[in-house]
Amino acid sequence: MRTHFAHRKPEDIVAALGPQAPDVARLLPELAPHVVNQPATPEPEADKRRLFDALTTFLLRQTETQPLLLTVEDLHWSDAASLEFLLFLVRRSAPYPLLLLLTYRSPESQTGLAPLLTGLDREPIAASLPLKPLTRVEMAQMLRAILDQPRPPSAEFVAAVHRLTEGNPFFTEEILTSLIASEDIYLVEGRWERKPLTQIDIPGSIQRVVEQRLSHLTQPARQLLDLAAVSGRSFDFIVLQALTGHADRELLGLIKELMTAQLVVEENADQFAFRHALTREALYSQLLGRERQTRHGQMAQAIEQIYAGAIDIRLEALAYHFFEAAEWPKAQEYAQRAGEKAQRLYAPHAAIEQFARALAASRYLAQSPPPDLYRQRGQAFDTLGQFDEARADYEAALQAARAAGDQQTEWQTLLDLGLLWAARDYEYTGNYCRQALELARSMEDETAIGHSLNRLGNWLMNSGQPFEALGYHREALATFEALDDRPGLAGTLDLLGMTANQCGDWAVSITYWERAIPILRRLNERQTLSSSLANVVMYTPNLEQAREAVALAREIGWHSVSASGPMAWIAAEGMGQGRAGGQAFEFPFRLTAVFEQRGDQWLLVQSHFSLPAPGQEVGNSVPV
Repeated sequence: MRTHFAHRKPEDIVAALGPQAPDVARLLPELAPHVVNQPATPEPEADKRRLFDALTTFLLRQTETQPLLLTVEDLHWSDAASLEFLLFLVRRSAPYPLLLLLTYRSPESQTGLAPLLTGLDREPIAASLPLKPLTRVEMAQMLRAILDQPRPPSAEFVAAVHRLTEGNPFFTEEILTSLIASEDIYLVEGRWERKPLTQIDIPGSIQRVVEQRLSHLTQPARQLLDLAAVSGRSFDFIVLQALTGHADRELLGLIKELMTAQLVVEENADQFAFRHALTREALYSQLLGRERQTRHGQMAQAIEQIYAGAIDIRLEALAYHFFEAAEWPKAQEYAQRAGEKAQRLYAPHAAIEQFARALAASRYLAQSPPPDLYRQRGQAFDTLGQFDEARADYEAALQAARAAGDQQTEWQTLLDLGLLWAARDYEYTGNYCRQALELARSMEDETAIGHSLNRLGNWLMNSGQPFEALGYHREALATFEALDDRPGLAGTLDLLGMTANQCGDWAVSITYWERAIPILRRLNERQTLSSSLANVVMYTPNLEQAREAVALAREIGWHSVSASGPMAWIAAEGMGQGRAGGQAFEFPFRLTAVFEQRGDQWLLVQSHFSLPAPGQEVGNSVPV
């Protein structure tokens, strides 16, 4: 996004983004002074969906004047949140002239890529084009094309290169470039000749390939490359210029030398990158430990000075460089800020990495880490479903908060522990919710009291005590009404709707949901809105509301809707399409399949109650 807008003023970018500008500003902090920030909702999932929607709307708007090609290379290096967004984009893009081209290495597909690839397999518009390693025939064609020769090279030469590279095109190109640099292959009157194969030293590793390439660089170019390797896979022209003191023309000349040697590529006017990560790793590994530490410190100080007015853009780089430079106070500060940024952008893996770096820096400083550091890392572990790690961090946060007298963090951590235990032992959830409510009352914090009441009320409802739960939710409603807290009000009304329904008073449930719906629309809280609409439709059929519920659920991926949402959504779909008969019998089967796929045992048990009895007439539309 930043590259796309590189030559435009912030106010022009905001105008181009339109209503999506406040959300996109979370990705591009330099836009923040030019937009009115929207308040975050209590549910991070809702904020994430809003960001996804903003990015998707921006991209699809580009297709209004011409078709759009969006290419994402090396997908195996992507963070989980970006992969989730790509799947969201795919599901929304079917009616638009958009071609999304994704490349990745297959061995990595068994790790973080699996959810995306599984999701793409379900989409009829996605096609997979597997690329196998080059055969010897294909390699011969590649070598002939690179050398621009009328005839392919000898079979023995092709076999030697193929044996070493195993058909990897990048390694093949690197080996060939290295052989040319060492003059084992040479040009004579427009034709390439080579020494006898027995005299050719074909490097046995990428490290040796890189070394041969580097031997032909000038000393200033080699020094620049070593400094760039400390920066990472990509490096900033302005930062390198500040560190080397080179004038524009001189530095550009050195970078052109590196590009001619096929070591570096240009990403944009200010950003360059190593042509391959292996090249950078080979260079970095040659530096001595103290040499690395010194250069990381220089890099961090340069970035801090150059980007002083837009430091949020470089938080990750600053955390990394200050940590590697063993400058622990700044490493802790920037790593915590980078972790919080990752949390806001729904990248839990990145958040864990940064919070772990901040905690390590605290220990190097011989300080007690801030309680919120443990809590925030625990939230990231919780998001990923890593129960033991999340529990350990939450308990550490609780202990540290109590020791420091930090009641706000203590209260938040009690609620976090309650939610964490909900999937393991519901009695623990109730105990933590009661402790949180007691602490909130002692703090006299009305907002905390309202949220604690809702958590405890929800626990009571799910424990089979819906009438007791109503009292807690009604008290929370009065609290949020007095505070004019719109997100708290909407969430409470939705909970009251579900609880009243459990009490058998569906008429009162409808009044609560109908009050919640306009507030949820204004907050753009799509997940709860979809569920509330669908629940209302089940009792008061309304074609317009049914279509809205279906559209919202499809946009956010209906597998992620809350417990009551999927059943209500499928019922709304059947009514909205005017096929109530077949759909009414079909939806329990579809619902059961979803819960089996999600591994949600409790909801799977509940869904089986909706299945027709054996032999019951279910219509021709049911895939049995």
